[in-house]
Amino acid sequence: MLFISPIDLVKFARQKAPYYQRLYAHLPPEFDWSDVPIIDKELFWEEKRAQPNDFITQSPFGGYVWSTGGSTSQGNRVHISNEDFAEECRFMSLAFTAAGLSHGDVVANLFHSGNLYASFLLTSQCLQLLPVTQLPILSHPPIARVVELCQEFSPNAILAPPTTLLKLANYCKRHRITLNIEKLLYAGEHLYPDQRQELIDRFGSQQIRGFGYAAVDTGPIAAPVLAAPDRTYQPLNGYTYVELLDDYDEPIIQPGQRGRLVITNLGRRLSPVIRYPIGDIGEWSTPAGPQGPFRLHERSNLSFKFGRRIIFYHELRRIAQNVPGFTSNIQIIVDRQDGRSTANIHVRPDLDGRDPQDAIADFQEKFWLEYGDPTYAFIEENNKDLIQVHLTDLEKFIFSPQSGKPIPIIDRRKL
Repeated sequence: MLFISPIDLVKFARQKAPYYQRLYAHLPPEFDWSDVPIIDKELFWEEKRAQPNDFITQSPFGGYVWSTGGSTSQGNRVHISNEDFAEECRFMSLAFTAAGLSHGDVVANLFHSGNLYASFLLTSQCLQLLPVTQLPILSHPPIARVVELCQEFSPNAILAPPTTLLKLANYCKRHRITLNIEKLLYAGEHLYPDQRQELIDRFGSQQIRGFGYAAVDTGPIAAPVLAAPDRTYQPLNGYTYVELLDDYDEPIIQPGQRGRLVITNLGRRLSPVIRYPIGDIGEWSTPAGPQGPFRLHERSNLSFKFGRRIIFYHELRRIAQNVPGFTSNIQIIVDRQDGRSTANIHVRPDLDGRDPQDAIADFQEKFWLEYGDPTYAFIEENNKDLIQVHLTDLEKFIFSPQSGKPIPIIDRRKL
């Protein structure tokens, strides 16, 4: 059962869950939405790991326990009831239809399962609500077996994370295998322009699009808008309340101004989600403003401190995209050696005959042009060896055991 108003959800959570009783103890019986505090994610998960039952509104319950880690290496647990899960599937299936799945499609589902993953279970249940044929292949079989099954059953659509799609494309390229896939629908990661072109070249796909915006932490959030630029989503109004907030937690109303996405789920009763900052950046894309379509941008926390400089993942990925022979798949490992920080930048190559050392030198030149300000201690000439570039196949990246995604930045200095 859905809450009509987010205020009603706050009152329910305050009455039923000890964590929200403490969080909202300062609120009077009647209050405005602006009085409801934004969740501090770090404290939220710290407390939830210590006292998980304080965050649910009834115990025991019938349902699921899922793991959420996103792009990080540490997993957290999410509890969801059978009733709440049914609502999630009902609304998420609307996103699948908006993404272009239609009657008669044969869909290969290559999402992850097991180890408390939610993605395959959720996508599989959503597909059951649509007039399509599902091939539950999953991502676990060897890629050669995935290709064999696709050759046998000829799916015209594939559901998968971008990393899995790229692994499939790389395998087909190496072995000169042709698969014609009309629709490639993805979720869980961004797909960048060079990756999109790689998939078009390999599969001849007419439609490549994120099939929805969702997270295990929050549930389904929004459906794709096909007539708009990629990464444009329409909130699932009535199920999810989406806010964009500036650095002072004030709401953003006008289009074009970027802010933090903050999510309230009106359908999760067992484990409420209220004013939860998901970690992404977005902007309203039309004058409709709040609850209209928004454009999704980079995650808000993908950066690392090096010397006195903050280096952003998306900046390094942009440099890699501009180097012939490099792709936008990168992973940065930051460490400490002999009392100094080091950064190893791993880039998936697509050299096509280019000399590897020339490509690395090209990247390094572009990097130091970008970060060569002598006011920063780490870029002094004798420190340049602290940042190294490596050509690394995607299969050799380090993946999150919780989500199965490549971890963008691994900062081992914190361990």
